[in-house]
Amino acid sequence: MKVRIFLVVLILGMVSQVALGQDRSERRTDSKRVPSEEYVAPGEVNVIVPSAVEMLVHRYRNQNQLYPFVLGYRIHIKQSTKSGDVLAAKRRADSLFPEFESYYNYLQPYFKLRIGDFVDRNDAYRALTKVRKEFPSAFLAREQIDLY
Repeated sequence: MKVRIFLVVLILGMVSQVALGQDRSERRTDSKRVPSEEYVAPGEVNVIVPSAVEMLVHRYRNQNQLYPFVLGYRIHIKQSTKSGDVLAAKRRADSLFPEFESYYNYLQPYFKLRIGDFVDRNDAYRALTKVRKEFPSAFLAREQIDLY
């Protein structure tokens, strides 16, 4: 009886090994048919991107290279015809808010001081609430923000 059980287990084991061997050999032949760019080695991830998505990414890159800016927001702090007043406000803003870049511009007849580079209006508004504690007349201004 023990011999029969042993033989049945041995035969089942051999059959399963033969079946696994055939499955592995089929995989090898299938991997030869697949182009090398689509073959994924064990432990790697292969991402297949549709051509439409690749085209959109390519357009987006070209757009950013042609126009290296985006329409965003800056915080307008001071505007005056006297440059000394605006420069004093710039020194004060630079010391109080070093995390924001300051921009001092002259558009005839006014000198203007704006700070920050914000693409998102919500981020700009959060910063504006901090800035208004020191400069109550500050407001958000729409402006081109350089990407580079």
